[in-house]
Amino acid sequence: MKRSHLAMFIAITVLLFTASCFAQEQRGPGGRGGRQMPSVDDQTKDLTAALKLSDDQSKQVHAILQDQQDQRIKLMQDQSMSREEKMPKMRDIHESAAAKIRALLNDDQKKKFDDMEKERQERWQHRKDQQPQGDSTSPQ
Repeated sequence: MKRSHLAMFIAITVLLFTASCFAQEQRGPGGRGGRQMPSVDDQTKDLTAALKLSDDQSKQVHAILQDQQDQRIKLMQDQSMSREEKMPKMRDIHESAAAKIRALLNDDQKKKFDDMEKERQERWQHRKDQQPQGDSTSPQ
């Protein structure tokens, strides 16, 4: 009787552990707890509100962000490179998009955008510092 209870306990524990691992994989890219990039539309809305973009600026920013997302997806699907090889390329894609966006802005918007980029970089660095060694992520 005790042996059957022990076997049942072990089976349930294994089942719960497996389900937990599967759920973590489903949360987001890399199983990172759902820290998924906001959609291009959401990013555009956020930048439009934060920087008080004109309709024309907003449309151009949307196109830049869409191109950035397309490049990132293509890079992530490239199986010929390791994750470590992809990270600098991801950073380059972001920096290129940020430079293109910055070029569209007036002086007040540039200052606010630069502040936002600095905050983003600090958040990324904080997350990177909190991770175990050997697991790094790229800034968004």
